Amino acid sequence: HRRGAEGKLVEGEEHLRKIILGWYRIDGAEAYEICHQCVGRIDENTGVEIDDSIGTIRRGGEITTCGGQPCTVLPAAPIGYNRFHLRYQTKDGDWSSWSKVKNYKVEDVGHLEHEELKVEDAEYSEHEEL
Repeated sequence: HRRGAEGKLVEGEEHLRKIILGWYRIDGAEAYEICHQCVGRIDENTGVEIDDSIGTIRRGGEITTCGGQPCTVLPAAPIGYNRFHLRYQTKDGDWSSWSKVKNYKVEDVGHLEHEELKVEDAEYSEHEEL
């Protein structure tokens, strides 16, 4: 990935990119969590967490705002498909179900659009070269 005002490539991290992931604020949401690379952790039909050994959850201080909307910055995301789920906490302290997965193919600098993947494309392994 790149660092600093000049955007110099960080030696040894050429295979990584910085992702700024943003979404529109959800009415009634008090907090958010993002699950990164959690395919297999979350049941796509129910939004229920089924295996907490897969992926990484970003919460609390890792969620900020960008232009008045919630966002999070992942400074060292792998090139290739990055997959995200979102959930939010209500004023009562209850958490919503996890959203369906959103897939973003990270390659070079620029804006990314969500891509729908076929089920066989959505499989993820930590050993998969992205």
